Amino acid sequence: VFCFLIFAMFYIWGEGLGPGDVKLMGAVGAFLGWPGAITALALTAISGGFFAILLLAIKGKLLSTIKRAVLLLVFTFSPQRRQKLWQQSEKIYLPYGPAIFLGTMLTVVGKHFG
Repeated sequence: VFCFLIFAMFYIWGEGLGPGDVKLMGAVGAFLGWPGAITALALTAISGGFFAILLLAIKGKLLSTIKRAVLLLVFTFSPQRRQKLWQQSEKIYLPYGPAIFLGTMLTVVGKHFG
């Protein structure tokens, strides 16, 4: 339930995850149990970050994304500038299923051999 709720928050409050990702992570949490679910959640987030960086590099958008992220942090207390930067950004979609798979498999392998 914990993994399902964490992913459901991102699905409801943002545009980052689809409903299939939420259900898949809920199933992963049910399969692994409490300690394994936390590990899988952390490794999934790390895998997703790795895949996002890789995708941005392949599309030639990595440096512009880093620049925009720094500017968003600089303009944290300026809602108008932050909103303008956010609206100018191009959305790049990342399928999150492979990150969930990798995070889950790393958890299972680590649990088995660890």
